[in-house]
Amino acid sequence: MTRAKIKRWLPAFILIALLIIGLIEASIYGVTLSSALRWIYDTIKDAPWLLLLVCALRPPFIFPISWLVLLCGTLWGLWMGGLYAISGMMISAASSYWIARLTVPKSQNNSSQSKFGVWLQRMRRDGFMSVVLMRLMLLPFDVTNFAAAALHVNFRNFMLATLIGNAAATLIYASIGASVRLDVILSGHEPPLSQIFDARQLMLTFVLLAISLSIARYVKKRSGAPEEIELE
Repeated sequence: MTRAKIKRWLPAFILIALLIIGLIEASIYGVTLSSALRWIYDTIKDAPWLLLLVCALRPPFIFPISWLVLLCGTLWGLWMGGLYAISGMMISAASSYWIARLTVPKSQNNSSQSKFGVWLQRMRRDGFMSVVLMRLMLLPFDVTNFAAAALHVNFRNFMLATLIGNAAATLIYASIGASVRLDVILSGHEPPLSQIFDARQLMLTFVLLAISLSIARYVKKRSGAPEEIELE
């Protein structure tokens, strides 16, 4: 394995090693999934800065940001959780961008005629709108971060485009998380599904999703963006 490949995969190896060590420690001390969830609930609920720190240190491609956004909704509800989720999403986008900017060589002119190649060429011409559209199309979060960094899209434009393009989707994920009552799950008994899930919150989630998809479809039609992009 070359030095470049070792450098690329080192974060993944470190994370896997930490997970294995954590599982061994949990087995030794008798930590269960329920007790681990209870610890997360009790610890992070009163210290949201811990979750924002995790967003900043999250390993790109390995630890999906969507998990943390869902957790924000579960811990703090739609509005406060949504605020924390958007803040964490922006912090994570900035972190991923600069990781890529400092480690990935600047992309040269890409003559690929694939849909993703066409998008890369478009991003060179108009980084701001390209990032907005890629966010609205729900392309993988870290793929967009790394593509923007590799093409040296202006950081300020990247962050503003991320806020505009991802805010609605982040609120939807937070709303899904808010519909799950973790305190009921951790109560120690087996509650019915009607107590675990908030039906009104789920209905609101569907409404937000419908509005978001309508806006995204309208913007894509106006911009002439393709419906799908093949990541090669």
